Amino acid sequence: MNVPRTHSLQSRLLRRLLLVTTLVVGAGASFTYALSRHFADRVFDAWLADSAEALANVVASRADFSDAALSQAVEQQVRFDNTDWVAFTVRGPQGLLAGRADIPMPAHPHGAGVQLYDALLQERDLRVAYVQLQRDGQPYTVAVAETLRKRRLMTSELLLATLLPSLLLAGVAALLIRSGVRRALQPLGAVRDAIVRSDPLKLQPLPVAELDEIRPLITAINDLLARLNLALDAQRSFVADTAHQLRNPLAGIKLQIEEALRHTEPVSRETLLRVLGGTDRAARLAAQLLSLARAEADAMQAQMPIQRVDLEQFCAERGREWVPRLLRHGLQIQLDPPPQPVFALCRPLLLGEALDNLLDNALRYAGQGRLIRLIVESADEEAWLTVADDGPGFAPHLRETLFRRFARGDHSSGDGAGLGLAIVRELLRAQNGDAEVVTAPGGRGAAIRLRLRAAPPQPTA
Repeated sequence: MNVPRTHSLQSRLLRRLLLVTTLVVGAGASFTYALSRHFADRVFDAWLADSAEALANVVASRADFSDAALSQAVEQQVRFDNTDWVAFTVRGPQGLLAGRADIPMPAHPHGAGVQLYDALLQERDLRVAYVQLQRDGQPYTVAVAETLRKRRLMTSELLLATLLPSLLLAGVAALLIRSGVRRALQPLGAVRDAIVRSDPLKLQPLPVAELDEIRPLITAINDLLARLNLALDAQRSFVADTAHQLRNPLAGIKLQIEEALRHTEPVSRETLLRVLGGTDRAARLAAQLLSLARAEADAMQAQMPIQRVDLEQFCAERGREWVPRLLRHGLQIQLDPPPQPVFALCRPLLLGEALDNLLDNALRYAGQGRLIRLIVESADEEAWLTVADDGPGFAPHLRETLFRRFARGDHSSGDGAGLGLAIVRELLRAQNGDAEVVTAPGGRGAAIRLRLRAAPPQPTA
């Protein structure tokens, strides 16, 4: 048996919130690093540009271009510290005047101001400031290059200075988030405690939560508890009624057997018939109670899908099964077909049980020589199946109570339990229908109409 994995809502919320916090801190650190690098580059680019312009001023104003003299002057202009490797080049009309010849020149030089660009020399990343100038009408170029060590050190220091407080704030936020999540989930713990304390025999509604997010859950649980209470009350009533109704036929059987045992002569046929009659009543009552329980069982309803049924054909097939039994009791059965086929959406097994109960009632109470009619009709979006007879019918004042359990009409004999019509209504409601008492054709007799949803017409090919 596979045990489903359980998940903690608190852990899930914490993981997601901490993930969001981590992502925010990471994004902030990345942005801070990029911003720090940008401003560091701007500061050092300005220094490098100043160095290149200073060197260009030296070249423009100096008369002595000997390598040693120019190199000494350049060192004073471009060398700030020993952190980075710094190199320069000065070129004139005759070529290299001073510095290194291998410093990369810009791919697209322009003549106005200082031009800054990135370069690579001997596997070193460089930043280069390039300046073009005129001296005595001749073109000269100056380039100053340095490595990026100072820039990266400053960027790292700025990042560290901002990241440490961010990490500290993230840790504090994680603790506050954990505490907040626990507090936010406390109402769910209160709901759990209320459910644990509930009496399983009388479920009380849970107190309505103050939080909008939990209130719909509490409302749904209270609705479920209300339905469970109704189901429990119905079950208790059903068990009590069953015990009460079964007691009478079983007690009669017991008395008949005890009377037969008190006599030494063989058991008479009359006694056996009385025992058989009591047994039949008990068996019929048990079958009716089983039908009633089946109609009320949601699980049974779920196993019986709604089907599209031709009511005329259904009544014809079901009525043929009843013909021999009705003829033995001196009754006739007739099917009144509709002018057009009538299709209903129903559960055929439950509809068959309902029809059997109505035919059984007609057999018992209509009287010999009577006619039982099965009338199929349709109206609006409903399909009707009416079972009518021309017997004594129902008293008008009993029509409102006939569908209650153990309710019986004025003409009922002593062997009925008063469950038949209650079962019929439950069976119809189990398939989104209903049952009602209507006026019999001709105004005489009993008539029960079964109302079902009409099936929509099937699309033509």
